[in-house]
Amino acid sequence: MPIYLQPESFDFSLIQLESLFIEEFVPHAPLLPLKVYLLGLQLLQKGQNPDLSILATRLGVKSEDILEAYKYWRDLGLVRLSASKTSSEEDIHYLSVRDLYLSSNYQLKKSLSSLDRGELYNELFRYVNEVLVSPATEIERSSVIDYLRDKDVAKELVREAFRDHAMQYARGQKVVNTLRYWHDNGIESLEDLEAFKERFNLRQLNYKQVLSALGYPYTAPTQADKDCIDTWLDEYQFDMEKILEKIKEITMNKRNPSMNYLHAAFRNEYEGTPRKQETKEDMSQLSNEELWARYGIKR
Repeated sequence: MPIYLQPESFDFSLIQLESLFIEEFVPHAPLLPLKVYLLGLQLLQKGQNPDLSILATRLGVKSEDILEAYKYWRDLGLVRLSASKTSSEEDIHYLSVRDLYLSSNYQLKKSLSSLDRGELYNELFRYVNEVLVSPATEIERSSVIDYLRDKDVAKELVREAFRDHAMQYARGQKVVNTLRYWHDNGIESLEDLEAFKERFNLRQLNYKQVLSALGYPYTAPTQADKDCIDTWLDEYQFDMEKILEKIKEITMNKRNPSMNYLHAAFRNEYEGTPRKQETKEDMSQLSNEELWARYGIKR
């Protein structure tokens, strides 16, 4: 069955859009930056030179939002911002997606040590794409391969990193950041990763238990809070039952103790020097004259 393209009855003009832009960027782009990019491109191809205010009026947003949208594309390498000679606003230059792709692809091919290594990466991404709705793009492949080069990273970890960021934009860089974080934490296999996530989830529960015991069940722990609790658990080797019992004991005598106060109490307990309890003087043993003198009463 042949396929035909029906001729147009009217010429409403067309916008020339590179296929690479649709394949590489559209699936992950937020809506406003996508609208800004396409509208600006359309006006440029009509021979107009729009500014931020024109795009803002057409889209019903602020000029600041238009600039932020272009900064999104700048960070991805699709536009360039430069100081304007005629206005206080920056000039915006649309760059070729094909040039971006060819440049990154050329650098990638030049740095590969052999065709066998290239086939190894192809096999890796076939394995990764099995769990993705949208396959890894060439730009994503390039950024991840740049990180993997000369590193021994299990393919299961690469696939798991892509799975974690499957529906996010700028996916390639986020995958690289995740792989780097896992490497820094000594994760070398899927088993290591599962154990790490289990420890991480348990520790988050520990933070919540301590803050709940202090009366702040919905407060996120600060880094200082985490450092103190980590010390109690990891260095002092206190279990959670002991920690919660100690906090209960402290809060019965002191309302809303600070984290510094708690940390000092646990440090003293760990070092075998319990925190001194405040003692009240027994007034019953004082004579009337001594009591009057204590409170400055003259007879």
